Amino acid sequence: MAEDRAVIAAELDGVGGVVSGAKKISGALKAAEGDAKATAKAAEKAGDSAGAVRGLGAEADALRGKLSPQALLGGVFGGFVASGISQVMGLISQATDKAQQFGENTSRTARRAGVDLGALRATVKGNETATLQGADAQGDFVNALAKTTYNGKGAMASLRSVGYAATASGRDLAELVPVVASIQDGLQVKGDVGDELQRLGDLAARLKTIGGPQALQDGIAALRPALQQINVAGAGARANLEAFFAVLSQNRRPGAAQGVVSGAIGMIKGRSTDVERTLGRNVIADNGEVMDPLRVMEDLQAHLRKRYKGNAAAQRRAAIAEFGPDLGTAVYATDFKKVREEGLMSFGGSVVQLDAKTGEIADARRVAPSSAQEEAEAYKLSREGRRQSREMRAEQFGREVGDTALAVKDAIPSPLGEPTTAPVRNIGSFNEALRCMDDTLYAFGLREPDGRDTEAAARFALRGSGLADRIESVSFGLMDFVSNKEIEAADAPIDPQMHAVKVVTSRLDIAKERRVAALLFASGSYGSNYAALTGTDRWDTSTSDPVQKIDDALEACDERPNIMVIGAQAWMKLKNHPKLKELILSRAATVSGATPDRVTTDLVAALFELDAVYVGRMKYNTNREGAASARGYVWGKSCALIRVTDDPSPRETGVFAKQFQFGQRQTQVIDAPLPGVSGGQFVKVTESLDVKLVAGSSAGYLYGTVVS
Repeated sequence: MAEDRAVIAAELDGVGGVVSGAKKISGALKAAEGDAKATAKAAEKAGDSAGAVRGLGAEADALRGKLSPQALLGGVFGGFVASGISQVMGLISQATDKAQQFGENTSRTARRAGVDLGALRATVKGNETATLQGADAQGDFVNALAKTTYNGKGAMASLRSVGYAATASGRDLAELVPVVASIQDGLQVKGDVGDELQRLGDLAARLKTIGGPQALQDGIAALRPALQQINVAGAGARANLEAFFAVLSQNRRPGAAQGVVSGAIGMIKGRSTDVERTLGRNVIADNGEVMDPLRVMEDLQAHLRKRYKGNAAAQRRAAIAEFGPDLGTAVYATDFKKVREEGLMSFGGSVVQLDAKTGEIADARRVAPSSAQEEAEAYKLSREGRRQSREMRAEQFGREVGDTALAVKDAIPSPLGEPTTAPVRNIGSFNEALRCMDDTLYAFGLREPDGRDTEAAARFALRGSGLADRIESVSFGLMDFVSNKEIEAADAPIDPQMHAVKVVTSRLDIAKERRVAALLFASGSYGSNYAALTGTDRWDTSTSDPVQKIDDALEACDERPNIMVIGAQAWMKLKNHPKLKELILSRAATVSGATPDRVTTDLVAALFELDAVYVGRMKYNTNREGAASARGYVWGKSCALIRVTDDPSPRETGVFAKQFQFGQRQTQVIDAPLPGVSGGQFVKVTESLDVKLVAGSSAGYLYGTVVS
């Protein structure tokens, strides 16, 4: 795809005027957007006036004319044949898709990471041309890092510097996620990690470490579990620890150097009593973290030298006997003066701030460009770099044109046509319709599906599933009547048949979700894996323990559940439960240093190692058509933990239940001459499916009435 874009761009550049032409297309789109917004505003004022509605129909038709290829191009590419016009319009269509994808992806990333959407989009856009890292790669980086460290703001702050490092080294952003994660929650850098990456690069270059900067980076990533056990007080302490690792890596394989550092931290923590007695001071903080492990190593070396005076051989033997061959030789032979000198040298090009009490470097801010930035800028001047730069600029401009085209589409006051057949996915989960519909949907009342008939549509040999070999589809259908008078009186953009399709489809979706909810929240679906909570065990009491309940449920299943489905009323109490809230928020604060504003479904899913948490928020009219509307929740006050997969195969048996879909959802329009004065049409929507328990109780657990 990238090569195709490059070829197209080169061809257009060759005829000259592509930039001018593209700008004119964008201008035409923006003009159409203005007209569409004016039409939409007029529609709001029109109300139910028939004359005004017909006038709006004419305006909408004129607007569609402005969106034609000929109108958009306006002769700018007059030298193009008809096929050329079609190609350009195809590129505009692709641009619209790209813009929509970019909008959806960045919106999802901003929500997951807890960062401002506008700031994220501006950062990603700026980094595309600065670092040559694509928008998708940047979004994946932020998502992965935020999931690992719970520090979405730090992930976004590091995008530019990490992008430079990736471009300079030829690595993917995804490869640097473990490195940045270790720096953020191991070395306790909450913001931009660029300075730390630069120091690692400088150290590797000066000391000529085995494997170079990449090996040092990967070593820091591998050390994350060990680094999480230490107390790093300021930039100076971080630099000294990095320098120690770099010095060790001069003549050791990367894995061996990692083993020494992790072994040193483990030794200090595991033998803290002996070490404190030997050194005459505390080496473990009150929170259990190791304080300044480099100083501890340096002091142990001084102790050995004092004990055995000038006998180097005795010092070496004692160190190996006490700490083992790897750590012992490091304690004996490391030049800690050189380590601290290297640590100080790594602050070249930075403005430092000293701690008033200790005189150590507490903070630093780099003012000179990093070597990674310089190397990335040099790469951008190469042939490949220039080609990638052109691609990034073309991608951005395409999204800008696509954004404008989407704005036109969104501003038009009615649909320009929608498919009358809506395909339905064959999936093994129940989250496709967990939503709360608009209030206006219920003005018509809920009609129950009628005409249920059983069809022998398919046969599956479900080995070991506990299901019958024969799976029969169940057909569901709903109809609505549209009179010919209503059809004749309606001018574009009003479409009575399309409106009827939407109304009937919405009723069908609600009815399907009610059936799924009835199966999923039925105690009989779970056998012994069901418990109805009562009294102080319910999650709307502060003395209850939902965390333990959920853990117990997960362990009770033979097939560990991977999703939670919970009713909206139960979710409101669960997310605000003091025990759950304290556990999640304190965990996030410990890991990332930033406390989330609220408990989210993603945080709960991460806590219990689930793929997702789905909240059933849909409401429906519990009364029949014609009666006063009465709203009720489709999903009750229960919480289900179940295992599902996206595998559509009927032989996937380790799941709680499956939805078996036969064919596609169908829409029919049937002439009906008899009803009313002038007759009309019946709009009918049908689907054929069934939801069956598969593993059932072995892959699920249900808590009923979790709140009062």
